[in-house]
Amino acid sequence: MKYQTLKEQSNLHWYKFNDGTKIQIDKLSKMIEKLFDTERLTMSEVAEKINMNKDSVTHVIRRLCVKSILTRQCGGKNKQTVYYKEPKCLLAELYHPVSSLKFKILNKTTRKVEDSLNVSHPISTSNHRNSFVVYDSGNE
Repeated sequence: MKYQTLKEQSNLHWYKFNDGTKIQIDKLSKMIEKLFDTERLTMSEVAEKINMNKDSVTHVIRRLCVKSILTRQCGGKNKQTVYYKEPKCLLAELYHPVSSLKFKILNKTTRKVEDSLNVSHPISTSNHRNSFVVYDSGNE
């Protein structure tokens, strides 16, 4: 058996409909995403609407959830998980942020132990009356 090089291989997964036609995952995910524009659906309802195996639909919907395109809600219709799209508005973006803060590192400073001040702090502060050691915190 001859193996193909990575450039010759397609990194996109193929999925089969019940009638036998094949589709790539990027086109299938766009098709499934359009179903959620108007209503909330479960995985079995999506599988019935597009006429595909439930396992394949489960993989694509979970991929859309990881990318924060779809959101899931447990309960509701017969205690099944319902998937839906988040509404696009400013309040939704405020209360449901997609990404964390993005920042850029301007510079980096390295310091040695020898360059720092010799400051000691008490380990416990519970018994200062009987202590004869004076701790200098450097605030004076």
